[in-house]
Amino acid sequence: MLFFQLIFSPLLDSRQNLQKAVVKKQSELQKIQELQQQYRELENQSGDIRKRISTRSKTFSLFSFIEQQANTVGIKQKIEYLKPSLVEGDGPLVESRVDMKLEKITLTELVKFLQGAESAKNVVFVNRISIQEQSKNEGSISAVIQLITFTIREEG
Repeated sequence: MLFFQLIFSPLLDSRQNLQKAVVKKQSELQKIQELQQQYRELENQSGDIRKRISTRSKTFSLFSFIEQQANTVGIKQKIEYLKPSLVEGDGPLVESRVDMKLEKITLTELVKFLQGAESAKNVVFVNRISIQEQSKNEGSISAVIQLITFTIREEG
């Protein structure tokens, strides 16, 4: 009995600990492989975005594009403000954003504007939107919208 407690018991405990460690490491490896797959998918999407960016006009401006879309829908005069900004990062793409506020528009006008403004071809996306009903004007709303696009970072 003493022999069992001194020799075999520690060996069995050690073996159980090793088995638990192997199971844990296998789980960690699986998580790493899943993250690697997600990273590859994002990298492919990024390449697709870069391809679309490179095919759009070299003079493309998010600010001008949004003004043009508002004019097309007939709500340019209802723009309270347009605020452009750049978000610098470390990656190969630079995010360009425009915050805008629309006042006294109808839901139909907003939907038409968003359909024209959000463009996969031009890589323009609605990042955030806040809509409020205006109590003074029946059927009128105001909307604060943040639209974003990307440009390819200049080397140098």
